[in-house]
Amino acid sequence: MLTLGSALSFGTIAAAAPARVQIAQAEPTDITAAIGAYRQAEADLAAANAAGSDPAGAQSALDAATAGLASMCKMLGQNDIEACIAAVTAAPTDQSNGEILATEPAEPLAMEPVAPPAVVEEPAAIDTPIVPEPEAIEPPSEPVAPTVDEPVQPEPLMDEAPAPSADQPSDVAAPIAEDTPQTDQTSAETTVEAPAAEKPAVEVNPAGTPIPRDLGRAIASYEQANMQLGLTVVGTPEAEAAQAGVQISLAEIRTLCEQGGQADFDACLAAYGVALTPVAVAMQEAPQPEPAEIVAPENTAPILDSAKDAQLSSEPLAAEPVQTEQAPAPVSDAAAQSGAIPESIPSIVTTTGTRIATQPRREQPPQAKVVDQSGLRIVFQFNNQLIIANQADTRLNYGATERYVEQLPHGRTRETIARADGSSLVTVYNRNGDILHRSHFDKYGNETVFSYVQENYDQDLLNWHDPGMDLPPLRLTMPADDYVLDAQRSNLDSLTGFLDSPPVEQVQRLYSIDEVKRSARLRDMVRRLEIGNLTFQTGAAGIPPDQIGALSIVANAMLDLIDKNPAETFLIEGHTDAVGSDNANLILSDQRAYSVAITLTEVFGVPPENIATQGYGERYLKVNTDKAERLNRRVTVRRVTPLVAPVAG
Repeated sequence: MLTLGSALSFGTIAAAAPARVQIAQAEPTDITAAIGAYRQAEADLAAANAAGSDPAGAQSALDAATAGLASMCKMLGQNDIEACIAAVTAAPTDQSNGEILATEPAEPLAMEPVAPPAVVEEPAAIDTPIVPEPEAIEPPSEPVAPTVDEPVQPEPLMDEAPAPSADQPSDVAAPIAEDTPQTDQTSAETTVEAPAAEKPAVEVNPAGTPIPRDLGRAIASYEQANMQLGLTVVGTPEAEAAQAGVQISLAEIRTLCEQGGQADFDACLAAYGVALTPVAVAMQEAPQPEPAEIVAPENTAPILDSAKDAQLSSEPLAAEPVQTEQAPAPVSDAAAQSGAIPESIPSIVTTTGTRIATQPRREQPPQAKVVDQSGLRIVFQFNNQLIIANQADTRLNYGATERYVEQLPHGRTRETIARADGSSLVTVYNRNGDILHRSHFDKYGNETVFSYVQENYDQDLLNWHDPGMDLPPLRLTMPADDYVLDAQRSNLDSLTGFLDSPPVEQVQRLYSIDEVKRSARLRDMVRRLEIGNLTFQTGAAGIPPDQIGALSIVANAMLDLIDKNPAETFLIEGHTDAVGSDNANLILSDQRAYSVAITLTEVFGVPPENIATQGYGERYLKVNTDKAERLNRRVTVRRVTPLVAPVAG
């Protein structure tokens, strides 16, 4: 049985573990879902006892649900669970005009420092510290290798409906999409299963601290060599080189594990929730092109998301402005930002604020209609499209010892998150909850600007004006392969260089991260990384351990860039295929992006403030088809730093 005592013997992780992300069945910020899980667990235990069956599983589920709910109640200042439930269920609900308004649970002025986790026999039994918003993960079949799975939400989610399996347990069945069309009984791919049962909470990373950088790089080297091995032909020099690379990487991983006091290779990686992809086998002969992977011309989607938006728009397109030949792409971030940076950016702490006990209710943009809600994820109808907004990005609480909120003039708030290393993250939000300014302070008080939008553009944020509509259509002046890269076809150096590439056109001004999320035209200004070796199960947002290892190349590329510029911001975009309802797919895609972000932080140590997430559902398909399509169930990454922050940080 693996214990954290052995897992924490690495010198780089022997210190007290910071607060970490717990992946719970319900979103931890969604107290009502946690109460539902707790009551369901109570009912399941009672049913098991009444039936005379083994209550161990039901008791374990109740213990997990109780721990998760108790943690949330404590954040609300309630130490008694039943009193907490009574207080929450008695809270008023504002449903004026028939619309669901965003609400947030009351929060104490400051969170208590989090104690290091106790040594436990089972990874799933680790305490719950400060809890950022998660995606749920499925209980693992092996205690040392937890498998991530998506949460069961009040509104069921799926991007395609799975075929039922006789050997698949009911507690991992995919949920039903509310608006899913009638199923075709002749097609196994469109058969809908019953909603999944509640599952106990399990953590992504049992060790509680990120994997050491040298071990993470060794895993990335293995995954890269192993991928190359599977593409080679037996007996060729390429196959021999790839095989040697695999063996060298495996030997390096073993050495690092032994140096950390873990002689058991698999247990060493499982301590962090990671498993390597199986060693590949070289092909006997060069493969012929597979017709199934060839996209028909009529199903070929535009490369630019803004062009896809134009195809989907039901409104007549305005006449395209007459243009001279488009200028070549800038050669650097500094060149792209020439003339776009304000002369000075005030410190984020210049304005005096007043501490408040609870976060004020966020307002709803006047032209954005609420059409769906899942926890703190709200789906808006705006400008002929659906947009999802996560009302509380609690990933930022990772490693926090204190959090407090101040009221500023003009309805703005300033959130400060203090970390155990003496650093702090400070963010100013407008009354809609959009980020106006974010800065990081190191332990010496040095400020690094992560994002900044000038004062005169705040009204555009309040009204959700798309600044991309003020720009002419983008024309790429480079080959598609230079604009889109698939991570599984790249090594660490080339992937890092690709992400570090400047925008493909001149940046007009600094935009808010929320403007970038909502504007396909702005996002098209920076290159797109496809994580082709990361796939998702039917209707799921979870990442199994062997695919966590496959994320290592992307994680190490991010960390290398952050080493050079701590203010880097990477946007993780979640996508689904077109099967299922638009609303459900949008929520699911947002969970997928969030799941990747949590993994990058908890397993590999990418700071949460360097990652933004956004789900786009089925709007930006890679392959234009209404059918279930693996290529459309994906996650993409863009480095949006030059759009939101001065290049010098």
